[in-house]
Amino acid sequence: MNAVAAQSSSASSSRDILGKWGSQFSDSLMGGVMDNAVQMLKTGVSSLANILPANTTLPATRIVDGILEGKSNADVDAYLYLDPRSGKRTGPAPSPKTKQSYGEAVVVVIGGGNYTEYHNLQEYGRKQLIPRSITYGATELLSPAQFVQQLEALGAVQSQR
Repeated sequence: MNAVAAQSSSASSSRDILGKWGSQFSDSLMGGVMDNAVQMLKTGVSSLANILPANTTLPATRIVDGILEGKSNADVDAYLYLDPRSGKRTGPAPSPKTKQSYGEAVVVVIGGGNYTEYHNLQEYGRKQLIPRSITYGATELLSPAQFVQQLEALGAVQSQR
């Protein structure tokens, strides 16, 4: 009986040693996996912040703001001023002498427009003390899928050369 008890005692002590070592190993392994997962999540979030547009004012929005507010700067002064109330004219009217504020704007982009610019203009219009109505148009406004298709077509043409 002593031999069986000794053998049983020896087996349980080896399981305890293996159990403690195995427990420490699995704890360190899980800790390492968790640390890696947290690091990957942090990297992913910082990358996502670089992809998403920041809360900035895009150039088109700055120009629209300058025109609507009657601010004078080099970007705004170069634009034509078309006033339908100025009577019969053969060309564009000069920039108005009195700066006045406007409540509506129509922005037309010749070439490719984009949803980020559109969204930025809409957000600008909503955030004003007196909300402004801004209509955005472009000669071409692609969905993301259409944009990728155009890139694929350009890549196919480039690879044929």
